[in-house]
Amino acid sequence: HHAIKHYLRWTRKQVEECLNWDVITRMKLTSLMKHIKFPVESDKEKELDILIDKLYPKHHKSALKGPTLSVYRKILAGERAKFPKGYFDGTEGMYRSIICFQYMITRMKPFDNVEDMYKFFATSKGSAALKKYKLGIVSNSLYETPIDYLHVSLPSEHKSNFLYHMYKFNLLHKKMISEKRSKK
Repeated sequence: HHAIKHYLRWTRKQVEECLNWDVITRMKLTSLMKHIKFPVESDKEKELDILIDKLYPKHHKSALKGPTLSVYRKILAGERAKFPKGYFDGTEGMYRSIICFQYMITRMKPFDNVEDMYKFFATSKGSAALKKYKLGIVSNSLYETPIDYLHVSLPSEHKSNFLYHMYKFNLLHKKMISEKRSKK
């Protein structure tokens, strides 16, 4: 970032338009490229776009959307068996899980309102939907319950802390009662 900002004095727009492998080579920055962690789904052609997104982190979240949706669509289509190893690790992994969940919601039956979504994911139907859309393992490994996955994935203008806590309480209460019954 320092080299581009201070030596080239380029804006983000200029970087997007002009940065290429030739510029990186001429500035003797190729050795630094091996120290940058690129997402597992990237390839050499896309590394420059990813590099630009890493240079300008406030735009980084949106940069994950395209590659993540590409991998997820291949999984849904059966072209790929599973997500890459470590795909949902760390902050980027959390963003990827949210992107996949939001895409899943757009593919499901339309919900009439936000409460219907909370109600749905507080039942076994929510778990079944996650399995159907190949996100069951993601949900189980990252979130305590499907309703947690929903709540984290909703845009802030659609989140309802009241509905989240109410349905989560009901879900955990039912689970506790069924566990007590099974011990008898």
